[in-house]
Parts: sequence; structure tokens; C-alpha cells
Amino acid sequence: LEESKTEIETCRQQFYCVNYYTTRQLLMLRKEFGMIRSGAAHSICSQVLVLLQSISTSITSEIVMTAIHKYLSEKRKKTSKHAYISQDIPLPSSDDTKTHPDKQDP
Repeated sequence: LEESKTEIETCRQQFYCVNYYTTRQLLMLRKEFGMIRSGAAHSICSQVLVLLQSISTSITSEIVMTAIHKYLSEKRKKTSKHAYISQDIPLPSSDDTKTHPDKQDP
């Protein structure tokens, strides 16, 4: 619970529009976005859309879904890029101890 409160406070400071929502509403948004992210939901429920439209009446379900999918796609690209980079970093092998006596096993 404390972790959620801290996360919400951070979001409220970073994104001013979050201050228009109650904590309960933010948790509902978070749950809905999580369901979309996991594939359990394929569209925005009407309650969430109404909440988002309280900030801007031009928000549509399509806009929200496009934004979520774009975010997830960018996040996957960053994650796969980091995984690729880490594969380029050689790990020490047992042969390294032969060429570097100071790296011998105890």
C-alpha cells in the first residue's frame, strides 16, 4: 500500500493532469491499462474513457489504444536493445585465469 501511495505521489508531481483524479480513479486506470498490456482486455472500458475525457473531450478509445500500443512497442525495443548489448559483453571464462594469473580462483 505504501509503495502504491509513493508511486502515485511521484506521478502527481511529474504529470500535473494526474491531480484531476482521485487515488481510487488512478488505481482503476492503472488496472485497466494493465489488463490491456497483458492482453486480457482489447479495448478501453467506458468508465475509463469517461475519466480520460474529463481531461480532454477529444480523447477516443482509438487514441488511447494507439498510445498504449506505441508505448509498449517502444518499451519492447528498448528492452531488446539492452538485451542485445548485454550479449556483446564477454563473460570471463576459465581460460582467462590462465592468461591473467591475478584472476585465479581461490
